[in-house]
Amino acid sequence: MFIAAQLFQSNTTALLNPATTVMKLPPAAAAQLLAAIGASGNFTTLSLSNGVVSELVYATGVSGVNVTIQRAQEGTTAQTFSAGTIVRFVWTEVSIQDIASGGTAGITITGGGIVNVTGGPFAFNVSAPAGNLIAGMGIGISGTWPNITITNTQPGGGGGSTLVTGSGQAIVTPITGGYNVNVPTPVVAAGSGIAVGGSWPNITITNTAPAVGGTGTVTNVGAGTGIAITGDPTINPTISLSPSGVSPGTYGGITIDGFGRVTNITAGLITSITSLTSALVVGMPTIGSVTLQINDGTTAAKGLVQLAVATSSASSNPADSTSAVTPAGIAAVLAAQVPVTIIADTGNIPLASASYSVPAITSGTALNLASGKTALVTVAIEEQDPGAPTSIPSFGIGLFTGLTFIDGNSDNVPSAARTLTVKIVGPFTGVLNARVTALVGTFAIQSKSLSIITT
Repeated sequence: MFIAAQLFQSNTTALLNPATTVMKLPPAAAAQLLAAIGASGNFTTLSLSNGVVSELVYATGVSGVNVTIQRAQEGTTAQTFSAGTIVRFVWTEVSIQDIASGGTAGITITGGGIVNVTGGPFAFNVSAPAGNLIAGMGIGISGTWPNITITNTQPGGGGGSTLVTGSGQAIVTPITGGYNVNVPTPVVAAGSGIAVGGSWPNITITNTAPAVGGTGTVTNVGAGTGIAITGDPTINPTISLSPSGVSPGTYGGITIDGFGRVTNITAGLITSITSLTSALVVGMPTIGSVTLQINDGTTAAKGLVQLAVATSSASSNPADSTSAVTPAGIAAVLAAQVPVTIIADTGNIPLASASYSVPAITSGTALNLASGKTALVTVAIEEQDPGAPTSIPSFGIGLFTGLTFIDGNSDNVPSAARTLTVKIVGPFTGVLNARVTALVGTFAIQSKSLSIITT
């Protein structure tokens, strides 16, 4: 029921988007609105306006500061309103009509008879069209709506034709409003050699003479695939096989005739099997069986060779000429070998890494060693004084990876040419280069080399 919330006005305290159905108000305003609309089922009309757009909503209930609203009423569109939007009670055409009609939302017309309209102080025009009855065959209609008389004008069913179909005997008699149709039960009589059993409509007819079989005259004989018929097919036909088109003879031990029938199969169809290698021996064939045998391989002939034990170092037996070695066997042999020390530390104490201040080999050589792998690195440097070729310098050589020192020798030994050999055990990854101690006087590097041997 519509309730007028006279003089109600407030501001919203939260955002309203077009889908929001709960509006938040200050506590005092919410209490004022609850006192106005009261019990459940009542509503009042409120206007929301932010100075740019407006919307009419119906306030249907209040709980605390939350007001339940129905959006976009009376032709308006749901809008977005920020907190602080003005909300006030307004009179609308709908609310005025609702009050004027006695507080009902509209007029309800019910019932299947004469229309009876009740409502408020306004007058209503209600159009209730009269019923339109159309007379069918054998029916008469008279009177004025709603007082109508319907009469049967053709008692006894004479108003139309009734069609009875079928091959049986039917007896049709007219009655008031229709027909009675009587179809007598058919009687099936058994003739000579025929027996009739069961009851209508489930009848069984049996040939009793003769019970089975019989004699007669063939009236037609048809030829199937591969069949030829000669003579009169109704009196004395001759049925024969048609030639297959294959010349009779023996093919691979199978004998066929001109009609494609197999007439003989020779025992041992394979007449000859020849080996192309001495390693494969073909035995003499017996009925349906041929024996194949592969010889053992030797150093003089091809054949089968047994694999050596893959995980045993015994597979490296130099006297074994009948076994094949697999990669696993080779790995086992290598794993069983006794490591050999190529270079032993002689107690040489290298100079400090900073002592090797002069770059000698700077191009760098990359070295990548897996775990367990070994590399032998040799650096050779020759120094000489071009002005005094017989002078002998004293210098030392250092091996580096980048700027990281690996090993070096002392400069206590005078020599025009010196070498440094270093054993590196993986894992190792780096770029190798060489440096020498400070050059003395007019001595200069005359030759240099860096070599790597890996195992």
